Amino acid sequence: MTDQLNINDMPLGGLRPTDILFKEMHDGTCSRCQEQIAEAEVPLLLWPEEDRGHTMYVFCNRCAWDPDSARCRKCGCTENQPCEDEEFGTCGWVAPDLCTCCARGRQLIATIAENSSRAEEWRHVFGGLEVPLKNQPPVISDGPYGIDLFYQADVERITPEQLDRAVDFLAKKFGLPADEVRDGVLHSEGIPIAARDITITTRPA
Repeated sequence: MTDQLNINDMPLGGLRPTDILFKEMHDGTCSRCQEQIAEAEVPLLLWPEEDRGHTMYVFCNRCAWDPDSARCRKCGCTENQPCEDEEFGTCGWVAPDLCTCCARGRQLIATIAENSSRAEEWRHVFGGLEVPLKNQPPVISDGPYGIDLFYQADVERITPEQLDRAVDFLAKKFGLPADEVRDGVLHSEGIPIAARDITITTRPA
């Protein structure tokens, strides 16, 4: 049996842009730390008002009630003790364990899990399991399959061949003209990268 709480019953420290939304099916992991939740735990369940019944956040006890449970892997800052930058102010989060201050000026890299259902698509489009991302936090977006959490691929850092394959893949997947998709990728929508099953690392820009 689980506690069923409204989205207004926020986890301590509030929702983060990197918290994973589960769509209809929950795989037993925490939305924040992405670790398996113990069977004996009573997780915190939250439903976004705009998509009630279709998506939900699921938090383990540690992430739900301890705002300092997640620390930046680089500097050790937490929700209660964030970094302060003279130019950019208080830090945010670009990954569950990486703050915006530590990621600034570096290249974000997404690596998808080999056992992900999308791994073969990545191999086909990007030629492997990695893709460069824009250096910005993910956003919650209402896509073709409902609300989800997305990063953006850095189209300036992928090869022309990868861009061509991405345009072809998206055009076929959504039944759109390739020219329309290419224009959207380059000038507006970009290439959305769902946050599920990926790990974020950084490299020198």
